[in-house]
Amino acid sequence: MIPNKFIIVLLVGLLTQATSIPLQAQYQVQLCEDPWPPYTSGKSGYLAEGGIAVKMMQRVFERAGAIIGQPIDLELLLLPWKRCLKDVDRGRLDGVMFALKYDNRRLFLRYSDALVLHRVAMFYNKKKFPDGVSWETYEDLKNFRIGLLTGSGGDQEFDTAVKKGIIKTDYSPDVSKNFTKLLDDRVDLLVCNELVAAQVIQKLGWEGKFATTPKPFREESYYMALGEKSPALPLMPYINQAIAEMKASGEMQAILLENY
Repeated sequence: MIPNKFIIVLLVGLLTQATSIPLQAQYQVQLCEDPWPPYTSGKSGYLAEGGIAVKMMQRVFERAGAIIGQPIDLELLLLPWKRCLKDVDRGRLDGVMFALKYDNRRLFLRYSDALVLHRVAMFYNKKKFPDGVSWETYEDLKNFRIGLLTGSGGDQEFDTAVKKGIIKTDYSPDVSKNFTKLLDDRVDLLVCNELVAAQVIQKLGWEGKFATTPKPFREESYYMALGEKSPALPLMPYINQAIAEMKASGEMQAILLENY
């Protein structure tokens, strides 16, 4: 007769083996993002120095390492955004710190659970529109020139309206330049993440010059993502577990509120 104690130990061993990931001596994970205050700070081409995304990634991977029982060597790099995505697509880097879910990126990125939900607002120049600006449908925006960040866009309906010429757009690769255009009356409205906008407006000393429409442009969730070619992909369930724990404990919100 096999002792009960032996059976219990055997079952625990089998369960552990069934639920564990193929462990390496130590996981080394390299994530990238472009310089994007307040989400990342530092110089392009170097390691990130700080920011919301950096703090979140450090804590997420620290927790994930604790869950699997071994540390994860994490390196957070700042690169131009297009190069960042290209390097992940080609397998040179493991993933990105903060990303939106776009269809073309789903071809080579595997997303984590949502990290945070942020509001993207529609800004206007208070001097030009002292009575404010309001809108409900994209048809209401046909008489406005809208500034956007290069590479950004809206939902399918918005993008279709742009292609048809119903909505006029103006793109710039820099948020500060976009707000300069808004102040100089080169665009009528500006689409920008509220948290990023607050940082830029404060840096430029333009507090009180702009306001937002009652209806936001959209609300969007940011995700961490690993490339399909990354050897770190087996970590994703544990990354998601770490994210869930941080949300439940309030730690994720605390990191975000540090920058409000």
